[in-house]
Amino acid sequence: MKIKGAIFDMDGTLIDSMGYWKTAPGDYIRSLGKEPREDLGDRFLTLGLTNIYPQMCEEYGIDIPIEEVSRGIYAIMEENYSKVDIKPYVKDMLDAFRNMGVKMCIASATNSDLAKRVLTHLGIAEYFSGILCCKDVGRGKRYPDIYNYALNYLGTRKEETPVFEDAVFAIRTLEANGFVSVAIEDRYTTVTERAEIKEKANYYIDSYANWEKILK
Repeated sequence: MKIKGAIFDMDGTLIDSMGYWKTAPGDYIRSLGKEPREDLGDRFLTLGLTNIYPQMCEEYGIDIPIEEVSRGIYAIMEENYSKVDIKPYVKDMLDAFRNMGVKMCIASATNSDLAKRVLTHLGIAEYFSGILCCKDVGRGKRYPDIYNYALNYLGTRKEETPVFEDAVFAIRTLEANGFVSVAIEDRYTTVTERAEIKEKANYYIDSYANWEKILK
């Protein structure tokens, strides 16, 4: 395909951070003096904070505004991000895109200030003209708003702007709304989710060493 722009998710796509997101909700529950269920992390990765919050409130007797819960979990992740690294060969692909004149931005569920600090710490913030987050548009990635926002930001055509994602719910959204999706393999994706991702994504990459397959 001809590429003029590229939209990247961050967690699980560019950086190997989903394991820390999986444990962060449980760590937060423990900070409240409660013991989390073993499946909390898996459900969090599948549903996200906003969608799992009603379940957390009921299960653990939490009567705290979601904004406060979110701040607590993000505080845990700020420390966790210091241990995270980018996925192998990411810089090789980003260098190639930059040399090709491809416009690039981030579209993440993580708030933009924290995402910028993480990407700067990892030495790849310079590749992206903007770091956009779901909070900017008011809805998560089960809706196309963030992707439309990023596309308008880049000013490129949808068919020339692949979106790089790792989550099955994001791939579903991209497929339903006519985006070109590039699914990145992540070790925290379940077997069932991986099968659906491979079926629905326009491209599936098990390693960034093979990114050039999307040019064919």
